[in-house]
Amino acid sequence: LDQAVETCIEAAGYEWDVAMQKRLMRAADLGKTFLDFHDPSTLVRMSQRLRVLNAARHYEVAIPISHDQYEATGPRTLLARLTYRNRHLLALRIANFLHIAPDPILKHWAKAKIARSNKARSVSASTALGDATDDAVCDAIVEKLRDQPAVSYADIAKDAWAAGRVRLATKLLVHEPRAVDQVPLLLSIEEDKLALLKSIESGDTDLVFHVLLRLKARLSRAEFFRLVQAPLQDSLDPTSPQPTLSTSYLALASNILQAYARN
Repeated sequence: LDQAVETCIEAAGYEWDVAMQKRLMRAADLGKTFLDFHDPSTLVRMSQRLRVLNAARHYEVAIPISHDQYEATGPRTLLARLTYRNRHLLALRIANFLHIAPDPILKHWAKAKIARSNKARSVSASTALGDATDDAVCDAIVEKLRDQPAVSYADIAKDAWAAGRVRLATKLLVHEPRAVDQVPLLLSIEEDKLALLKSIESGDTDLVFHVLLRLKARLSRAEFFRLVQAPLQDSLDPTSPQPTLSTSYLALASNILQAYARN
């Protein structure tokens, strides 16, 4: 009986007809109730595998993957195929069902969303409409990635910048928690003041040095000193909102620059 139960489970994996799969799995489930010792994990694993295979084989998805192919390549390969077909929702559901990290799927979804919005944006010449599109895309991406700290906003922002969406790239970079990924890209898109502020917020003096030396090489002397003093001047401006950092901390860049000049 034990061999009959295992054979029914294995046969269900090779069966393409869903009704026959159910009949075989029910037969195996019935047979194991008469066994004193039987490992139920094979039945559970096959049930999960069949749900995934049947979802991929559905006519709207049309990936006719066999049981042996799935076993040989693994679930991540199937998820990659679904992702590149822009079947992000199904890929996310399968990833959650199999307890696989959805980071590559979400990253691809965000890049695809930027590409689609880029086509819609190019149709209209209105700047206001373009800005509204940037805001909507940024909000949608941030909302989707809110609970996924492993996904890097900097990688997505690079794609936005490459597509000519500088404003969208800047808005996405504001949400990047890792300053070492955030600041160099801000410098690349010439968001100099924001790059300096983010390097100061990180508290990493090496990163502040990196920003100062890059700006010193690129800007004129007047622009450079005006930019270095800008964070402190903004904090002392009564019309500006209250800064998130203390005044002494905002002076970090100018203090480092003074120390560098003395040396």
